[in-house]
Amino acid sequence: MARIPTRLHNSPVEVVATGTLDGFPVAVSGSRDGRVVLWHTSADDERRFAVEERFLQFPAAVHGLAIAPDNRLVVAFAHDIATYRLEDATPLPE
Repeated sequence: MARIPTRLHNSPVEVVATGTLDGFPVAVSGSRDGRVVLWHTSADDERRFAVEERFLQFPAAVHGLAIAPDNRLVVAFAHDIATYRLEDATPLPE
């Protein structure tokens, strides 16, 4: 099993969710520093990961992540929940 590198997090990764985006497997990691990072597997080697150029930053630790079948990313942080379009990190209305 591949391990997700944590170099883009400044504190321990607490949660990981997996799904697909445009037919390719992805993973999303969330950490105590409030950061959420989208990872794409490399086409060359599924054990290697390439980071998406963007990430999301929240004001509190991320303690829950889910990728819905319709490509919504659900993020739980502090006492709140936010939803985004996975493909471009656009916030979705509540």
